[in-house]
Amino acid sequence: MTQMPVMHLYALFLAVAIAQATPPDGEGPKVEEPPRPASLGLWPSPQFVDLMLRRWANDVSFQYDLDERQRDKVAKAVSRRWGSFFEKNRGKMEPLFNEYMEMRLRVEPPDEKRMRDWARRAAPILAKVKERVDEGMAEFRDVLDPHQLAQFEERAKSFSGRLDKAASWLDRLESGDYEGEDLRGLWEAPGERAERRRERTDAADHSKESKSPKDRVEIELDAWGAYVESFVTTNDLDQGQRDAVRSCFTEIRLRAIAHRDRHQEEIEALERRIKTFDGSDAKLAELETKLNELYGPFDAMFAELKQRLETILTAEQKARLAQSKAKSDNKKDA
Repeated sequence: MTQMPVMHLYALFLAVAIAQATPPDGEGPKVEEPPRPASLGLWPSPQFVDLMLRRWANDVSFQYDLDERQRDKVAKAVSRRWGSFFEKNRGKMEPLFNEYMEMRLRVEPPDEKRMRDWARRAAPILAKVKERVDEGMAEFRDVLDPHQLAQFEERAKSFSGRLDKAASWLDRLESGDYEGEDLRGLWEAPGERAERRRERTDAADHSKESKSPKDRVEIELDAWGAYVESFVTTNDLDQGQRDAVRSCFTEIRLRAIAHRDRHQEEIEALERRIKTFDGSDAKLAELETKLNELYGPFDAMFAELKQRLETILTAEQKARLAQSKAKSDNKKDA
């Protein structure tokens, strides 16, 4: 299924699976490594995995604007497909994952024989992960409606391309026919990462300078954010309430963005027609009505946001808020 949440999950498992590659049966160059207990090194706890899966299922539900039935199916499918993946493979995977991390952290480049052996062992694991990902994508497609499916297919195509590139990268490492860019996947020279971070920062600054004006939805979401921060300050919320308010805002904001993304082409086409339209007033009104219908859910979402925020307040805070609204209404009437 990114750049979007479902892709993040698959990318995570892909990265872990490659890094934690299980040695297949068969011949190949051997590298002597000192034995180490399986309990040493980095490894996600069962709770970590469970929370990650729950978080992904929640995020992807809002990304694709899934209804309750779809959300339930996705959550169950993710848990079934990936829930026991780590623990079932831990015995062989954990030592190899740490081997990968150690190569990443070394000041000097890794031994070529060791690196090629790592790539040889990783390749069949990548193939197995790709098979699992393809099955998950097929199952996810069955859950989506036509609009959601169209949105998903573009991302699925992009992610499949990255899987293929990963396979080619492992092939080059194993054969020894690799270049400096290929080596970065396992090791970077001291200072190289900091230099690339600086380059990304410079590029981001340049992008901000040349960024096009905000669209109507971005402007509206900014206004929502300002409302939320004002709500937090005005009502003197404690930390728990603040967290609940911002979590609610994030949830509804993601739904709004998902709606915008699903209808963006239609919205932009209508806005272009209205901007250059020189026909009858009746036809113009018809176009504006269609555009307002597409923007309509944003008003409903903002109303939902305000209603849900008020449920977070204590009785005392609600009373103060009611008094403040009453005073404001009286000033308007005067």
